[in-house]
Amino acid sequence: MLIDKFQKNQQMNRTIIGTITRSVSDNNSENSTESQQAENSEIRYKVSFSSEEPYNRWGMLEILQHSKDAVNLETLITTGVLLYHHGRDSNYGYLPIGGIENIALDETQRRCTADILLDKDDEDAVKIAQKIDKGYIKGISVGYSVQEWQIYQENEKSADGRYVGPCAVATKWTPYEISVEPVPADKTVGIGRSQSQIIDNNMEDNNMFKTQDTEEALRIERERVKNIMERCATFGIDGKPFIESGATIERVNDEILRRMEQENKPVTTAGSVQITVDEEDKFRRAATDGLLQRSGLNLTKPADGSNEFRGMRLRDLAIECLQRSSSNIKATRMSDFELFRSALSPSNAFTSILDNSINKSIATAYATQPTTYQNWTAEGNNPDFKPKKIYKISEAGTLEEVQQNGEFKHDEMTDESVTSILATFGKSFGFTRQALINDDLDIISKIPLAYVRAAERAKNRAVYNLLRSNPVMEDGHQLFSSEHKNLGTAAKPSTASYQEAYAAMMHQKNLRGEETLNITPAFVIADPLQFADHSVMLNSVADPSGNNAGRFNAFGGMMSLIVDAEVNGGAKGAIPYYFAASPQECESIIVSYLNGNKSPVLSSQVDFDTLGIKYNIYHDFGVTLADYRGLYKNPGLEG
Repeated sequence: MLIDKFQKNQQMNRTIIGTITRSVSDNNSENSTESQQAENSEIRYKVSFSSEEPYNRWGMLEILQHSKDAVNLETLITTGVLLYHHGRDSNYGYLPIGGIENIALDETQRRCTADILLDKDDEDAVKIAQKIDKGYIKGISVGYSVQEWQIYQENEKSADGRYVGPCAVATKWTPYEISVEPVPADKTVGIGRSQSQIIDNNMEDNNMFKTQDTEEALRIERERVKNIMERCATFGIDGKPFIESGATIERVNDEILRRMEQENKPVTTAGSVQITVDEEDKFRRAATDGLLQRSGLNLTKPADGSNEFRGMRLRDLAIECLQRSSSNIKATRMSDFELFRSALSPSNAFTSILDNSINKSIATAYATQPTTYQNWTAEGNNPDFKPKKIYKISEAGTLEEVQQNGEFKHDEMTDESVTSILATFGKSFGFTRQALINDDLDIISKIPLAYVRAAERAKNRAVYNLLRSNPVMEDGHQLFSSEHKNLGTAAKPSTASYQEAYAAMMHQKNLRGEETLNITPAFVIADPLQFADHSVMLNSVADPSGNNAGRFNAFGGMMSLIVDAEVNGGAKGAIPYYFAASPQECESIIVSYLNGNKSPVLSSQVDFDTLGIKYNIYHDFGVTLADYRGLYKNPGLEG
């Protein structure tokens, strides 16, 4: 897990005090005279510029891991320079004051060392060397960037036991410069940062440093303290330790989340797992079901405590939600305008309860719709609104005998396809301020029910319109035609008309016209005016023709009867009826949905113009005629 403030490739630095040791040439011994040392052509010091000593940065201990896999010295070796005060001093700037040699990693001591050489021909560099020799300058700082962090939470240990949280360990980092540091870090503002410097993590380029004046620094600090105090007060946590440690608001948020996870851990017992439910979730579920029951919706298993909310008006529920969010709010004293303006916010439980109630009402309405198309059509799933090809794969050819040492013959399969396209259908409605004050619950129950029914009727009508309109298909022939061998002789429902349909569907051929498919009709689709005739055909024990009383009904119980007023659409004249195969055997008509979502979708937003909530209910679906072979039509007879 990464903390936002510990960003990858961000330039940072840290100062080490008292790690500079003067080095002399090999031909000078420890007892060399001052004159001999003065004649030395180099101003060289041995430095230890980094270690695994923890540093407090942004309220968390930071550790630079010192192993060959963690630290990358290549940049420092090839392009590294020696600077003064990281180039921030106006007199020196970024001009190097010397060079770096003998850069090495000591994995045993877990530190990095190097020789720094000050330019003896640079008067400023010589002055710095004199200050170092006199002990006035003792700090060495390294500039580096981190490519990978490992964050350890409180009391969490690393696998090797070297690190114990809370801390951030740089497991991939790169030093790029070494600086002689005249101003040791001030621990009160974070080690590695000088008193006048603040790393601005909100800049577009996080690899830049920004120096701000005292007034700006104080403003930022006041903002940090204010945010921490407000955040901690919300969760009943003492914010003083975070403020004193220099923690950022992001660090405080992480700690609050960690404590909440600890306090709400599931209770486990041997052989079972119990998951606790947050009290706020319980309240919202109970209030949602109480509101639905008051609106007239029957629930098979309402949430615990819902009875407490059945008699509660919308104003009372808004008051309850506001008082739960803050004990300082005197909601009962608010006017209707103030009350609903405060309650109608995306984060408030009141808005969530209204959304949940309407969504649950939609789901209940969808499950109880009196439509019939879904009983015999296939279901499709489109990932987007682009035209989607639905392929009809020809059945494999007949298997042929393979002689000993013979070869298998390759069989080509013929593909045909149709195109499925989705469209969006929708309406908008909402809770206005007047509706909220008037406690109008029709918006929760009756309006969503009406829209869901309208959406389902639209799909139902689109499916049966394909049967009635008899469209021309991709092969140039109408859906029901002599060419497709699925149009029967006009007749009233009878044993003969059923036999004709049964035989025709069984004899349908595959795409290449070679193999017989033996498709069996699974459904009879009829207009309500023919309900009695088809019921007799499908449920009589004896032959409905009456020619022989001892003859049984061959079609009794063989197919399911689908009755829908859209079959004939109220047209006058002969009443047709249809036979359909199971969609598992042959997909004739496919009703497709966006990402498989069969139910209408609800979206909401607070409408500040009307001081209410605006809802959009919409549904994405399409109806596609895929294959004629699973359908058969008898035109019927008039009278």
